[in-house]
Amino acid sequence: MTENVFNRDNRINVLDGLRGSAIIFIVLYHFAFDLQYVFNIIVPYFEGIGIKIVHFVFIILLIMVSGICTVFSRNLLKRGVVLFFIGEIITMITSIFLPDEVVIFGAVTFFGIIMMLYSLAKPFLIKIPWKVLLAVSLLLYAVFYNFENRHILWFNFSVDNRYLYPLGIAYDEFKSSDYFPLIPYGFLFIAGTALSVPVSERKLPERFYSIKMPLLDFVGRNSLVIYIVHQPVIIGIMLLIKILLRN
Repeated sequence: MTENVFNRDNRINVLDGLRGSAIIFIVLYHFAFDLQYVFNIIVPYFEGIGIKIVHFVFIILLIMVSGICTVFSRNLLKRGVVLFFIGEIITMITSIFLPDEVVIFGAVTFFGIIMMLYSLAKPFLIKIPWKVLLAVSLLLYAVFYNFENRHILWFNFSVDNRYLYPLGIAYDEFKSSDYFPLIPYGFLFIAGTALSVPVSERKLPERFYSIKMPLLDFVGRNSLVIYIVHQPVIIGIMLLIKILLRN
């Protein structure tokens, strides 16, 4: 697998747009989640199969696009460390102010860890043909898709360990309102890093590189900030409205 990176100023707008669309959906999804489970306001169709499918698609999109974008990062290890500590701060804050909706090993922590791991494994992984790496990663994701529910394909397993939840093996009392274990989601990220090769080498149709979606591009470029602040902003606004309605 060869490496051909662009500089940071030579962005591919469609990647920002795709990431932006995923972030917008996630914000709306969390808004509906907070209404239903924090404020006990029923949201029609929230538990429906359609919403679950769309949520599944956008989660895959966000993780794989993030993997593709590693090719543009100057210091992926440093970025991973920063994200990891931000994720731990989110865990601390939610455990204090929202103990019923505490975030343990959420998306930010996941991205921090997987970026650090990938930066360390990159010298080995870039030697693998990108098509092979992509196929193996997607196959492993399919095999371990239900791993966090203690299933591998049609086999069930049980492990009583309180410290394996980062890998996807959660103990019985484990609870997190935002949980992205390394298995299986790490395989999607690695699949994205494999796709970064044809993307960065401009092997996709030229139209892919010329698409511009200004609003989505802006959201995608600021996806980390939006992801970090959207939940406290949503809950804060809802609490304010609740207080005003009481008065």
